[in-house]
Amino acid sequence: SWAMGFALAAIGMVAGLVIFLCGNRHFQHTAGVNRQALCARRFLLPNWGWLLVLLVTAPLLIAVLFWQEWSVYALIVATAIGLAVLARIYLRAETDKQRKDLRLIVVLTAFSLLFGSANSIAGVVVLLALLVLRQADFGIKTSHGLLSIAGIFGILIVGPRLTNMVNPVAAFGINIVCILLLMILGCHNVIMSNHSTYVLSYLLLQGYDVSGHAYVIRIIGLLVGMGICMAVFYKDQRNRRYRRTFADLFREFDLHSTRSRWYVRLTLLVSTALLIMSLLKLPRAMWAGIACMSVCVPFSQDIKNRAKLRAPFNIVGSLIFLVMYTLLPEWMYPYIGIIGGIGVGYSAGYAWQTVFNTFGALSIATNLFGLGAAVALRIGMNVFGAVYTVVFDKIVSGIASVSNRQKALEV
Repeated sequence: SWAMGFALAAIGMVAGLVIFLCGNRHFQHTAGVNRQALCARRFLLPNWGWLLVLLVTAPLLIAVLFWQEWSVYALIVATAIGLAVLARIYLRAETDKQRKDLRLIVVLTAFSLLFGSANSIAGVVVLLALLVLRQADFGIKTSHGLLSIAGIFGILIVGPRLTNMVNPVAAFGINIVCILLLMILGCHNVIMSNHSTYVLSYLLLQGYDVSGHAYVIRIIGLLVGMGICMAVFYKDQRNRRYRRTFADLFREFDLHSTRSRWYVRLTLLVSTALLIMSLLKLPRAMWAGIACMSVCVPFSQDIKNRAKLRAPFNIVGSLIFLVMYTLLPEWMYPYIGIIGGIGVGYSAGYAWQTVFNTFGALSIATNLFGLGAAVALRIGMNVFGAVYTVVFDKIVSGIASVSNRQKALEV
């Protein structure tokens, strides 16, 4: 509707104004309008003349197109112009990083168009993997890293679907195997926090499960995404030299090492959280799993610090969503999730990322469970995940401490 269009335009303008005000310090060195560029003549009229022509004719053209019901043709023309502008921007990009970012946008858009909205979460998974693989390697030979990518995507294709086909106890066993393999294959470099990509992807695909023809399409989409990830990874990481091989990822798994113990702790933590939620027959079990995964970092003190932020700021995010959902008109509900996505993008800290992540999750859940139930479920799952992670870590640390003392006495 026209009302929706104007509302979105208003949101965009406010966002642009906020961005400009926040970044105004970067423009203080400018001296105003570039008069030379504005008055330059390239074809018939100076640049300011063409700007004036566009300002006058664009609204008239749009009005005629809708009046004559030529909006389909307008969409085709607009798409062609958009592609031409995108190509021009790509060719004129000043750095290789800008070109890579544009390629990522094109890949994700094409993915969603080709494989449908039901599998848009698979497009998110591919994008997350691409963003990680551009920067992080696996600490092994680049050619062997391709095997790790194949293994990770194989698990993402098979594991989440299997867990939705069996009873909770059998799913618990599958989760243990799949999550532990994801940790071994992709999380060797603890500092990079790759578990927040690969395990998160596993949980998202599990929570937004599809079956039948949609699952076949998902398999095709993930295989295509795997090929793209392999190509990007090899191009960006091929000059790195390692002696370690794919097999070394498994040879170096040792329960006496801090890294391997973290693998096992996170695997058991997330898997048991999912099992508890499933046995209680609570929906959106993945929320508890994601909360546990997010809080469970390698060191106990960091776990406590994250837990202190995860639960309170999820409550804050849920309350803000509740207020927005109550005050905003119904036609704006779908755009609350978009606002949350923008907020996550501009949040540098874990706390406010947690707040804005709540918007997207609740936007979907509210349609399924209603506002009150969705908010209560979101808060409950995240509070449980944060508290359960701290308690689980204390129990595991206590067991490890007793075991170490016994070994010391034996020696």
